[in-house]
Amino acid sequence: MDLLVFTPVLRLCEETLESIVALKWAGGRIDRLLGEDLVTPPGARNHRKQYEHAFRLAREHYDLMLVVESDIVVPKDAALLLASDEADIALGLYAWRSGTGCNLLLRNSQGGMGAYASEAKVLSQVWGKVVPAWGIGLGCTMFRKRAMEIPLRECDQTYCDWAYMEDANSAGLRIVCDTRVVCGHVFRNEILYPIASGEVLRMPRTKRELRDVPDKVRVRMLVSVASPFGCPTIGEEMEIPLSDALSWYNAGYCEILTPLGRESNGRARRPESGTGD
Repeated sequence: MDLLVFTPVLRLCEETLESIVALKWAGGRIDRLLGEDLVTPPGARNHRKQYEHAFRLAREHYDLMLVVESDIVVPKDAALLLASDEADIALGLYAWRSGTGCNLLLRNSQGGMGAYASEAKVLSQVWGKVVPAWGIGLGCTMFRKRAMEIPLRECDQTYCDWAYMEDANSAGLRIVCDTRVVCGHVFRNEILYPIASGEVLRMPRTKRELRDVPDKVRVRMLVSVASPFGCPTIGEEMEIPLSDALSWYNAGYCEILTPLGRESNGRARRPESGTGD
């Protein structure tokens, strides 16, 4: 099965880029796509447009799409585990940037919206399991074809995740949270992780937020290929745009040499706007 890993960009963190490059996959190709500014100004509407573009691309060319938002750090086996759940939508687990609670919103006995697992003091009971969820927060989410058909509603100044989950639940999609997939959530100088008690583990960052999406990165060729950048040979090093470097990395053409946290002098920093999730 072919997988698209999509990262919509609001605030782009080095740890996020490193984690999506390190993702393991088997049984098909894996491609990685960074979102771009599709409308001006940046913000909620821009974010939704990035999602719409990725959903359309994934519906047409892939079997699955894994969203890793640009301040989420995923484990290497996140894609494999979430795909094995065989749900329409499978969520990884991560802490809110507020430092209280996590994104596991349970279903109630009628199948509707229940309580957050951390607030209900039940996270320890479902820890390490795959559990039915109402679902909220798309920070680490695997979508199957059926889920990609749900349109993303215009939500004024709010982000699209809540409205999307309302519609996905109304459509009867199977939604789960896989608490084996524990992700980090970058906030300022810390990475926050959920723990079984419902509290949040705070780890100091050793890396930093990217001031810009790097315009160019240095790569070393693993094959010889004719390209718009000339005809590099095996072992040759060159600088190419980041989007092309990711495409070549996906194809097995090159390895990326540039540290992903290096600041560039490219386009201006994306603002820190967004929800507290």
